[in-house]
Amino acid sequence: MRKAAVNVAVIIMCLFIFAGCVRPNSLEEAISPAKLQRISDSLASGSIYKDVKVEIKGNHVTFKYYFSTYLDNSQASRLKQALQSSSLQDQIDGMKDEFEKDYGIRPTRITFIYYNSDEQMIVKIEK
Repeated sequence: MRKAAVNVAVIIMCLFIFAGCVRPNSLEEAISPAKLQRISDSLASGSIYKDVKVEIKGNHVTFKYYFSTYLDNSQASRLKQALQSSSLQDQIDGMKDEFEKDYGIRPTRITFIYYNSDEQMIVKIEK
């Protein structure tokens, strides 16, 4: 009886040890919802955005930015043009490197979506 109890205890200890060694298969598994919320909150804090949401599905990371003030068609058009011609594409490569460094998993795609205050999409950029 005592030997069986020791064997069970050893098996349970092994399970706990091996459970700690299991690596997540995706960023979605690696990054908790609470961590995503903290990232979103820090991006929105004190900014021109009323809300920022960071979402992860598998290894696809999406940043959604919601402006706090309404941009008219002219302003939205200039913003769209500026973002599409900016170095945002190069920054995405750097972000992929950071995710890989921090979590050991490289995102397959990173998407930035900017919304007007009425939640109409202004521009979507992904790589």
